[in-house]
Amino acid sequence: MAEKRQLVTDVDEFECPICLGVIQGAMQSTCGHKFCTGCIGKHVAVQSTCPVCRAGLSLGKCWKNSEIDNRIKHSIIACESCNKQVKLSKYDAHMAKCVAYQSKFQMIKEESICKAKHNEISTNRSTFPCPYCKTTNLTNTDLIEHVKENHTGDTTQIVCPICAVQPWGDSSQVSGGFQQHLALRHKLDYCELVDYELSEDQMLQAAISASQNDF
Repeated sequence: MAEKRQLVTDVDEFECPICLGVIQGAMQSTCGHKFCTGCIGKHVAVQSTCPVCRAGLSLGKCWKNSEIDNRIKHSIIACESCNKQVKLSKYDAHMAKCVAYQSKFQMIKEESICKAKHNEISTNRSTFPCPYCKTTNLTNTDLIEHVKENHTGDTTQIVCPICAVQPWGDSSQVSGGFQQHLALRHKLDYCELVDYELSEDQMLQAAISASQNDF
């Protein structure tokens, strides 16, 4: 007799917030979050806080969640791209080779790159105006030096011209401690740190992958 499996419609409930894949060997923390055994083991070896809520965390504050393991083992899910029903435990493996998903992902990636290139052409993120005196064509480093030399002590509330042109920037957010803001947030040039051809989701995935490689 074939084993009866439950159809789930949302993989998020079973997603590890560290590797973003279906949980393998569920571990639950005292703060209520669920992880792969391997992922949380590597995480607490280098950090003593929960990667989701930053509460204090150690392996002693985690326990195996057999209920989640059993639900994953006995559930199926329909692929969002090809509609094929697969075992939830095999979902990540299916997505890695699903032609429909890979085609969709490639199309989204190409659209994101085209959009990013368009924004890069239309948005100047290399030079900035001084928000105090409107001196123009200042690089990140030039702006820091210019403000230090000409506007030390000025507490006028202004919008940071560097933050305002970033994809995540808010052109309406003002700061009364602009010199401190420059020293803390813009000591390094974003152009050297950020790949503007990547979407926000792709940058997040790259950051997660880099953090996992550091374990």
